[in-house]
Amino acid sequence: EIQQSIAQRFEKQVERFPDHQAVFSNKIELTYAMLNNCANHLAQQINEKANQETKRIALLLNHNETCVIGMLGVLKAGYAYVPIDPNTPLSRIQYIIEDSGCNQLVCNDVTMETARQLQQIVPELSITKLSKNYVLPQISNPNNSLNSLEEAYVLYTSGSTGMPKGVLQNQKNVLHFIRVYTNNVQIGENDNLSVFSTYTFDASVKDIYGAILNGGKVSFYDIVENGLDQLSKWLLVQNITIIHMVPTIYRNFLKGLEEGLVLPTVRLVDLGGESCHKSDLDLFKKYFLEGAFLVNDYGPTESTIVSQKFLTHSSLLTRNNIPLGSAVIETDILLLDENNQSRGVYQTGEIVFKSDYLSLGYLNRQELTDNVFITDPITGEGRIYKSGDIGKMLPTGEIEFLQRKDSQ
Repeated sequence: EIQQSIAQRFEKQVERFPDHQAVFSNKIELTYAMLNNCANHLAQQINEKANQETKRIALLLNHNETCVIGMLGVLKAGYAYVPIDPNTPLSRIQYIIEDSGCNQLVCNDVTMETARQLQQIVPELSITKLSKNYVLPQISNPNNSLNSLEEAYVLYTSGSTGMPKGVLQNQKNVLHFIRVYTNNVQIGENDNLSVFSTYTFDASVKDIYGAILNGGKVSFYDIVENGLDQLSKWLLVQNITIIHMVPTIYRNFLKGLEEGLVLPTVRLVDLGGESCHKSDLDLFKKYFLEGAFLVNDYGPTESTIVSQKFLTHSSLLTRNNIPLGSAVIETDILLLDENNQSRGVYQTGEIVFKSDYLSLGYLNRQELTDNVFITDPITGEGRIYKSGDIGKMLPTGEIEFLQRKDSQ
């Protein structure tokens, strides 16, 4: 299933579940057939304006159904997408567009004004506006979707340690990570996955594709706009089965709930992006039904899912930090010292992963790419990524995250 394009995998789900709900956002629901047709129309618009200079397409869309249409539309057109948060300062958006070499930008009604401002600064940028009408004449799937080894997207980091860097990922790698997520947590057509992270963050890749590449449903909730007070009601009304959160938001959300409240629809709580603690398991046992799972999910943008630690109501922890768990299929986790020598039990070192599915590197940043994506120093074969995370090896073979080695 990973020897194809993302668009082809999605189109298989359209054939299987044309009338299933694919996306929900702000009372708007799109079936698989509707979502597919909207993406086909966007692909057609993109290709009408594309030229020989076109390599990637920028997306300036909101945290709702439009970003899913945008992602699929670009992939169906045969290009890679560069997602941009509309709340990003104009100078930063300009940098991303110029650095990624985008000469076409997809926007909607809400982001059109920002797009026009960008066009004044970057005159060669053409604008494609997403239709706000989702009931469109039926058109067939385009034949020029990317193959598995070509680029899928470029995600730009926040730039907390300098200018943002674009992390390149190909189609095969994305499908590998979604395969891992799908098989390990058993995602199917009856699941409804929440998405809280903006589509510019790696976390949303799992949420969106985990749903629409499996016949499931993805539901958007804007925490910034709606806050956490209404979230428990929303989870219940929408019948959300899988929630994926940063631990800080997870803690604030659950600590704000009334005593005795249980969230009965949720079967899986996926935490990632920060270290998880014993208190997070305690909150899980308090607010979710027995039979549900808590997962400590580890993986940076450069390698979406590296390891997973599964916990249940019967899990007992002897340490405050929840370990990072076991490496996922076709991935090895190592600890290396400053001289790239292997570290052992109870020793600390930089967390490094080895996999055939690592990011292609940083766009236009060859020196930085060469510093962190290196040949395995232990075996001399294969490619590893030096994460910048410091961890300790436990007797179980699991690794405990301790800290960053920089200020990222």
